[in-house]
Amino acid sequence: EQGFDPIFLQKSWFEILWNPMPDDHKTMLDTQFRCPSIISDFVSKAFYESKYFAGSGMENKQPILPNFNSTMTFIDTSKIYPSFEQSRITDGRTEVLGNEVETTIIIETLMNFIKELPYLADKNEIGIIVPYKNHVLEVKRTIKKLKLDIGNLNVEDLVASVDSYQGQERDVIIFAFTRSNKGGNIGFLADWRRLNVAITRTKKQLIMVGSLKTLTMDNKKEHESEFKQAMRILEAELRATDSIIDGSNFINGANK
Repeated sequence: EQGFDPIFLQKSWFEILWNPMPDDHKTMLDTQFRCPSIISDFVSKAFYESKYFAGSGMENKQPILPNFNSTMTFIDTSKIYPSFEQSRITDGRTEVLGNEVETTIIIETLMNFIKELPYLADKNEIGIIVPYKNHVLEVKRTIKKLKLDIGNLNVEDLVASVDSYQGQERDVIIFAFTRSNKGGNIGFLADWRRLNVAITRTKKQLIMVGSLKTLTMDNKKEHESEFKQAMRILEAELRATDSIIDGSNFINGANK
């Protein structure tokens, strides 16, 4: 309406500059020195044609707690019924409101980390990343409602969207996918750059929460196919290290 090119709603200014640039004017910063190598190895395989590498020492990072088999762990809600997102149709589009099952698991995981490793709260070394604004608000409301003892953590800084965490890092990152539905629809999660930013914020331990069934389902939507293939690669990596945890364990524990 104000005369701006719609391309700016789809691509960053960096991408617009990058694509037409001659190859001899481009350099890729291809080595990371933050997260465990298993995470960047997945990112490399899924999105960078295996041309993204972990720096020296990243392969030596170990799980932060003994009950995890890997520094990259997934809590799967696929076997929980119902575990679907809450949503509504607004102006002809789906508005995601939250995911109560994932919120419960997030909070159970958060409190377990604080109990076992109090320094995470003392030194602000734990972060919760949720892709949808309404789900961010749901997690914050629940923490406040339950009056949880989260030490020195500020709930407003603790829980945030992907974009808010860009450029930041924490020892532990809990990332929730939110989307869980019969059709395997993932919406703007299909933009793999959000996933890339979210999971590479961690320095020691990444915990992902979501429905692998939804995330890997082939729903015949072409614009979601690249992300779905990446999720199948992720599932294979997780199974190779026995790092998929049944989310029912967390829900049952929360209801006791």
